[in-house]
Amino acid sequence: MPDDIPELLSPEVSFISVPRSELRVNGSFEQLLEPLLKSLGVPTESEHPDRIIVPCFTRQLPAIMVPFPQARLVSSAPDCCRAQISMRSLSFLPETNFPHHVKLSLSVQITSGLRIVKPAATVLGPLFGKMLPKLLPSNLWIFEEPGSITGAQDELLKAAQISCVIRTLPQQQAENPEQVLIPGAGLIQKPFNEDQTYMEILFGLDDLKKKLDWFKK
Repeated sequence: MPDDIPELLSPEVSFISVPRSELRVNGSFEQLLEPLLKSLGVPTESEHPDRIIVPCFTRQLPAIMVPFPQARLVSSAPDCCRAQISMRSLSFLPETNFPHHVKLSLSVQITSGLRIVKPAATVLGPLFGKMLPKLLPSNLWIFEEPGSITGAQDELLKAAQISCVIRTLPQQQAENPEQVLIPGAGLIQKPFNEDQTYMEILFGLDDLKKKLDWFKK
């Protein structure tokens, strides 16, 4: 609904404690998340080793508590992040000093379907992150996913409700003052009732040669 858009763009994030036996952890999820927990003041000292603290959208809590009845809310953090294009991926504010993006499940249908993160995607990300640098050119930037977590249930829809993926930010490219990162989908976006894309309009790409030269840069 339109009234929900402001909350979706600047969502509140909650941190829940979940039994380790109910989760599947991939990569260095816990180690990577630790600086964010410390920065946001999430209390972790009293947590038992058999439990893991997992971030989620606050508005996702009702969808999580049904398949994870032993989950317990630890704390919530408003105004700490901003949503990216897909709405389920978050960039944290600079003052958090957290150099990663986080992709969280969100049981809200936006465009083609629910914005949940399927369990298979949480496994493949860390796996491909180790394989692709060995197979691809060194000048190709990869949004590596070094850590993730999802539910351990066999029923995939239940397991997906708590999925979380940590994605590294290509820091060098992002800090280059002469370049800007453009999502692939942004290349085909058009203004309403226009035939040209935003890229064609902004950069004057009105013939094939100009488009090829622009992509080569």
